[in-house]
Amino acid sequence: MKDSEWSGLMKIPDEVLISQLRIKVGQLESYVQELEEQVKEKVLKTVKITKLEHLERDNERLKALLIDTRNRLGDLGARNQRLEKELFKHLKQQNEKTD
Repeated sequence: MKDSEWSGLMKIPDEVLISQLRIKVGQLESYVQELEEQVKEKVLKTVKITKLEHLERDNERLKALLIDTRNRLGDLGARNQRLEKELFKHLKQQNEKTD
């Protein structure tokens, strides 16, 4: 009775159904793994892009700081030269007074 025809249909053995379902489950698990890998790749790509953007902003900030420091150093150098000239001028005047 188990394998006999009923309403024109043959009963499929349980082992065949189980085997087919295992194959289908394996295919679905594989598909899920592929999707998870794709998500991981997208997340990593997004993280890398975000880190790169932060590094670019830091780089721009450091460039601006370097330019500012260079300008200040140039200003200090010019100021130092003016002070040296004034000092030499005063020393020269003192030497002339003492002579």
